[in-house]
Amino acid sequence: MSKYVLTALLLLFLAAAPARAQYQSAAEVINNLETAKRYIESNNNIQAMEAIWRAQELLWNQTPLGVRNVALVIDPPDSFGSYTPKVGEDFGDGEPIILYFEPFGFTQIKSADGTYSYSMTISTTILDTSGNVVGVEKNPTIYEKSGLRSFNIQPVLFTTLTLWGMPTGSYVMRVTVQDNNDPTKVVDLEKNFNRVPDLSGN
Repeated sequence: MSKYVLTALLLLFLAAAPARAQYQSAAEVINNLETAKRYIESNNNIQAMEAIWRAQELLWNQTPLGVRNVALVIDPPDSFGSYTPKVGEDFGDGEPIILYFEPFGFTQIKSADGTYSYSMTISTTILDTSGNVVGVEKNPTIYEKSGLRSFNIQPVLFTTLTLWGMPTGSYVMRVTVQDNNDPTKVVDLEKNFNRVPDLSGN
C-alpha cells in the first residue's frame, strides 16, 4: 500500500472521528436507557434512576444550547423554578426588568477529581419594534460554576436591566447566552416590553 493511500485513509479516519464519537455517545445513551428499562421491569427503581441520570448526562452535552421557561419576574429568584411572574410587560422609568430563564445543553466539564464546571456569558441588546438596535449592554455577565459535586441540570439564571431616560414605547429585550466551553453553542431569547410613563409623568 502506497504512502498516498495510507495518507488518504488517515484523513478519512480523522474526518469521520466526530461522527464516530457522536454514534458512540448515542449508543451509550440508548444502552443506559435500556438498562433503566430492565431495572424498572424488575421493580428496582433506584438503579433505574441511576441509569437515567447517566443517560441524561451523556445526552445533555450533545444537545444544542437552549432555554426553557423564559419569564419576566418581579423579584430575583433564589432557587430553580422559584419565581413570581410579572403581570404585563409595562415598565416605568428606572424600573428593573428581570428576565428569568432555564438553560439546558450547556457544556459541563468533568475534572479529574470528579467535579463539574461550566461557564456562560450573558449579554443584552435592546431593539425597537422595527428590529433596530437602540441599546447594547456594556458589560456582559459571566455566569460560571466550578467544583460542583453533581452534574447540574437546575442552574438559577436571570438577568436584570434598568433603563433610565428611555423614550416611552414598545421594545424587545434580546438576551444572548454563549457557552464559553463550546463556541458553537449560543442561543438568543427575546421578550417584549413597554416603556410607559411613571407616576411623575416621565
